[in-house]
Amino acid sequence: MAFLKDIFREIGKTKSRFFSIFAIIALGAGFFAGLKATCPDMLITQERYFEEQNLMDIRLVSTLGFNEDDIEIIKENGDVLEIYPSYSKDVFVENEQGSSVIAKLMAFPDSGMNGTVLLEGRFPENPGECVVEKHSQLSVVHEIGDTVSVYTTDPDDPLNDSLERSSWEVVGIVMSPQYIAYDRGTATIGNGSADTYIMVPEENFVLDVFTEVYLTLNSAKGLSAFSDEYSDAVELTAEDFEAIGKKRAPERLSEIKEEAYAEINDAKAEIADAEKELADAEQELADALVELEDGEKELKDGWNDYYKGLKEYKDGLKEFEEEIAKADDEIYGGISELRKGKAQYEEAYQDYLEGREEFDSSLEEQGMTVDGLYESREQLEDAIDMIGGMGGDTSVYEEQLGSVNEAIGAHEQLEEAKAQLGSAKAKLDEAGDELEKGKEEFKKARAEGLQELADAKKELDEGYAELIDAEKELEEGREEYNDGLKEFEEAKAEAEVEIADAKIEIADAEKELSELNNSEWYVFTRDDNPGYSTYESDVYIIESVGKVFPVFFFLVAMLVCLTTMTRMVEEQRTQIGTMKALGYGKGAILAKYIAYSSFASISGAVFGIGLCVIVFPIIIYAAYEMRYIVPELEMVAMPGTWIFVTAICIICTSLAVLMAGYSELRENPAELMRPKAPKAGKRVLLERIPFIWKRLSFTKKVTVRNLFRYKKRIFMTILGIAGCAALTLTGFGLFSSISVILEKQYSELFNYDLIVSLDTDSSEEEIGKVFEELDENEITVKNLPAHIMSAQYEGLSNISLVVAEDSSALEEMVLFRDMDSGEIYHLSDEGVIITERFSEIFELSPGDEITFYSEDTEFTAKITAVAENYAMHFIYMTEELYTELCGEIPETNSVFTIMSDTSHEVQDRLAHTLMEYESVLALSFSQTALENFSDTVENLNYVVVLIIVCAAALALLFFITSPT
Repeated sequence: MAFLKDIFREIGKTKSRFFSIFAIIALGAGFFAGLKATCPDMLITQERYFEEQNLMDIRLVSTLGFNEDDIEIIKENGDVLEIYPSYSKDVFVENEQGSSVIAKLMAFPDSGMNGTVLLEGRFPENPGECVVEKHSQLSVVHEIGDTVSVYTTDPDDPLNDSLERSSWEVVGIVMSPQYIAYDRGTATIGNGSADTYIMVPEENFVLDVFTEVYLTLNSAKGLSAFSDEYSDAVELTAEDFEAIGKKRAPERLSEIKEEAYAEINDAKAEIADAEKELADAEQELADALVELEDGEKELKDGWNDYYKGLKEYKDGLKEFEEEIAKADDEIYGGISELRKGKAQYEEAYQDYLEGREEFDSSLEEQGMTVDGLYESREQLEDAIDMIGGMGGDTSVYEEQLGSVNEAIGAHEQLEEAKAQLGSAKAKLDEAGDELEKGKEEFKKARAEGLQELADAKKELDEGYAELIDAEKELEEGREEYNDGLKEFEEAKAEAEVEIADAKIEIADAEKELSELNNSEWYVFTRDDNPGYSTYESDVYIIESVGKVFPVFFFLVAMLVCLTTMTRMVEEQRTQIGTMKALGYGKGAILAKYIAYSSFASISGAVFGIGLCVIVFPIIIYAAYEMRYIVPELEMVAMPGTWIFVTAICIICTSLAVLMAGYSELRENPAELMRPKAPKAGKRVLLERIPFIWKRLSFTKKVTVRNLFRYKKRIFMTILGIAGCAALTLTGFGLFSSISVILEKQYSELFNYDLIVSLDTDSSEEEIGKVFEELDENEITVKNLPAHIMSAQYEGLSNISLVVAEDSSALEEMVLFRDMDSGEIYHLSDEGVIITERFSEIFELSPGDEITFYSEDTEFTAKITAVAENYAMHFIYMTEELYTELCGEIPETNSVFTIMSDTSHEVQDRLAHTLMEYESVLALSFSQTALENFSDTVENLNYVVVLIIVCAAALALLFFITSPT
């Protein structure tokens, strides 16, 4: 207890000294623990985020898509834990400024894999709804309730071939673990770079095959997402799927060709049917035209017959009327004659009656009868005969006979007249009867004639109506025919175009099928995700900084503790001597000062660690949130690290105490209890320069002499200040040098502005069109065909092997020079040129032989030079050397391009032009790469600023505590 009381009493008496140790230790321990905690906190935050959202371990993409057979084959792999086939399509979206941006239209993940985090609104509930991302750095921003409309510009890839609809209502804002950075990856349209993503329900897609397949693995379950074990497990299974893809390629190609040729045959049959339909329709029109012409002829004949019948009717009517008139005249003439005959008969009959009456009256007067006359004549004739025979005079008798004959003659005339009258009467009656009969016949004939004429007229009218109807029907038929002909001609023209287009499409399809190569499976792991890989590397940069700088902080802190404790021991020299005289051993005496410094170390470490493990991760994570879309930071306790840091602090201060007290404890108690004799003053070098020394005041002269009298103190002060200055200067140096390095990389070492990646499976004609476009485009100044592929060397896989057709032209695109001397190197057939950092990692130098692998091919070549380089790793080789080592001429798959203008507008215009070609896979602009690296550097600068602030605080504390 007395020991502790003495320590606390000492702390009370030396508050400033205790605080100096406390503050220095707090800053050093806090800086170390804060930086050490930042990396695990940031990694674990993402690991838990990926685990909660069940982020895929492997993403499979096929050039020909995945059918159900592919899915079943993938499921057969024993390492597959979950499988999620899905769809996606690159589309254009119009933003608020009216310009087009490229979006990845994705199926909403409702399988539990690649789950999204809902930030606002809700998830889609029907096919007409979607969710989008939202952030100030995105080039397109949508709000809930907006309508998102998408479109494509490729006529060979219409939107309705892939999607049910082209617009959706935004119902939610989300974030996806697939995109934690603002790089949305490549696209097959526009400038080749996606700007955002949109998620819609899966039923919106009408594709026959899946565009991608996501997998989680049994072997990766429970492993840290950023660990080597996880990468090795995933990479091993990824290699299995690459092998499966190669095996499946010819089978899938055969299936596609079989299906395609079946569709082509169906299309040909449809074309044949369409041509037959056109021919049938044309024949029907021809038949209809013949029918129309026949109808017109029949109508014309009908009109002729009608007019002929009309003429006949009119002639018959005229003839009938004439006959009727004639018959009428005859009847009425007969009636007139009959009437006239009757009148004559009546007149003759009247004359007869009068003559009869007169004759009868004469006979009556004579008292005779008609019979008596004939008797009288007989008698008279007899008398005449007799008298004449007798010779008598017969004149009287003859005269009487004459009168009698005259009377008989009159009688006979009357009888004759009567007979004639009777005959006339009979004739008149007969004529009357005949006339009546004729009248009846006339009436009947006239009625029959009128009826016949009426029937003929009716028939003519009916024929006229029929002709009018036929003419109308013919006119309608003509119009219908003309309409049909017009419709047919239009349809025929359209059909002929469609048929011609279909034939061209079939020919193109057959050509494409004949040129179609085996499908290729692309196996992507999380490391291939730009956001995932850059986040990991950026976080490990902080860890790297945390490995170096805390050492300097602890050295300076130890120096401050040494200075402080040395002065404390020297000041308590008498007390130490007394304790030693009383029998205390060296350990017991040093224990007090070790406990003093340890208590200051422990309290300072606890305070610094407690503060910085919270503040540092928050500050650095906030800086990273400006570049990454990440969840809220989760902090993880690291008691092992905290105990280790505290132990280091205790060890440092204890060592300082041991170093400070060792020399004092060697002296005997009597010497220690006496005040230490001051060091003898000596002439200093400055005194030998009278011009300066004489101009110094007494105080300044004493100060100068004391500086040289207490060399240990001045050395420790200089060393401490130098350490603080070095830390601060290093921070500023990092801050300014990183941006200079990037500028040097992309302005001096890389002189090209664009790399165009080509599809080697495309035809020479298609690739030739790209070269033609690049050569003729006014934006491009120089183009260099090249072969670029990935290479591996002793576990390092992110190496790019570059083989140029023209080595001298490549030297215009890339500057090969020595980093120290500035000597310019040239590519030769004698060996390869590797980059600086690559050579440093594996301690390679010019003249060494290097063996590396690329696409299962082993290359062994001599290193002719090591070139300055600050980004990525490269191996450069001539085409002749490649051919010699590989046995074949490298296939051109890239083009280096120098542009006349590298503004974003010009880049976008050129990118849109190049991405229209099917053989262009991707575009990589140097300006974009520089901006991406600049973003990374910007994040690192926040750490550098933190280092500068801490270094400045350490220097300030050193100056404050030095007098103590």
